[in-house]
Amino acid sequence: MNSLNQLEIPGFAEKRGSARTSISTEAILVVDNQEHVVVVTDSSDVGYGLENAPQLVVGDAVLLRLSPSKIIPARVRWWKLGRAGIEVAETGLC
Repeated sequence: MNSLNQLEIPGFAEKRGSARTSISTEAILVVDNQEHVVVVTDSSDVGYGLENAPQLVVGDAVLLRLSPSKIIPARVRWWKLGRAGIEVAETGLC
């Protein structure tokens, strides 16, 4: 919040090139063959926002399992204090 009690949008959010849809659903994030329960907070045509994410390294390949039959290869775009953004990887990158 700023001095006018207005929510300030982080710089990375202002640079987004695609619209986000707010959601709240649990999923499994697979990092280095270890599974972590995360909350998917938003989605777009290029990626997902996550909460409760383990410490991640920008550029690392991960898998997001939304259901047993829907597993999405992705790359870490950013991570900060348990929140993260991942971008859906092109086929063959993960």
